[in-house]
Amino acid sequence: MSPQWRSVMEALEAIAEFLERLSQPRLGDYFREIATMIRLGRLEEAVQELTGARLWGGAGSYIDRVLYPEDGYVFAAEEFWQVNAEYSRLLLSLLYAVESVAPREWMSELKARLQNCVQYYTQRGDA
Repeated sequence: MSPQWRSVMEALEAIAEFLERLSQPRLGDYFREIATMIRLGRLEEAVQELTGARLWGGAGSYIDRVLYPEDGYVFAAEEFWQVNAEYSRLLLSLLYAVESVAPREWMSELKARLQNCVQYYTQRGDA
C-alpha cells in the first residue's frame, strides 16, 4: 500500500476513534467501512465515498454530523467548541490525505472552509 493511501486510512481511523470517544460508534462505522475498502484494494469504490456528497455534502452529510447531530448532542454544552474544532481538524486532515490520491477542483475551497472552522471553534473555545 502506498504512503498516500496509508495516510488516508490513518485519517479515517482517527475520525472513527473520535466518534467512538463521543459515544457515536455507529457514525464511526462509515469511516471504518471506507478503510476496509482500501485494505481490500477496492480503491475506486473508496474514492467514490471519499469524494462524494455523503461525506462532504450539505445537511445530513458526515461533515456536519457532530455540529448538527440527529440524536442531539452527546457532549456537554461547554465542550461544543472544542469538540467541533477537533472534528473540523480531523476532517481537514482527511481531506488533505484524500487530495493526495484523488484530487478534485472543489477541495481547495473546502480546505479553506474547514481551516476557518478550526480557527473559529478554537477561538470560541478559548474565550
